[in-house]
Amino acid sequence: MIASRYARALFAEARLEGCEKEVYGHMGSLIDSFNKFNKNPQIGDYIFNPKIPAELRRRLVSAMCGAEKGSLVDRFTWLLLTNGRITYMKHIARIYCDIYRRANGIRNIAVTVADDRLGDLEELFGGTDVEIESRIDPSLIGGFICREGSKQIDASARGQLDKIAKKLCRTTLK
Repeated sequence: MIASRYARALFAEARLEGCEKEVYGHMGSLIDSFNKFNKNPQIGDYIFNPKIPAELRRRLVSAMCGAEKGSLVDRFTWLLLTNGRITYMKHIARIYCDIYRRANGIRNIAVTVADDRLGDLEELFGGTDVEIESRIDPSLIGGFICREGSKQIDASARGQLDKIAKKLCRTTLK
């Protein structure tokens, strides 16, 4: 609830300043950075630690997303820090990206593949109104899993093997 209010306010201000796309890029970079920091939680602890001076935390967040000092994202980060809401930053970034995509008719498709042999996924699935998030998961064995919103297509070897195993279990139990 709190994160969505801040995200909507950020989008409205970005629209007024004519920098929605720029902020969208920064929010995407911020999400990527936070995802990388899941492996190194000390960075997140640093950002969220109120004992660390707010100016240092603001500079770190701006560096994570490539925002310049005085930019809307930099000012927004300062607002979150001074209001004690910086812990919502990752959620705000995700919601902002969702709002931006809806407003601009952009579909977000997540494609998970077993290896990188599929080549250019953007060419396969893409267009100007589609964003592709690609992941590699060797446990799929082969094929791919494609997700858009709540819809999913599982064309992976692992998925097919799981279906066969379930059918065999039901057959042997009868």
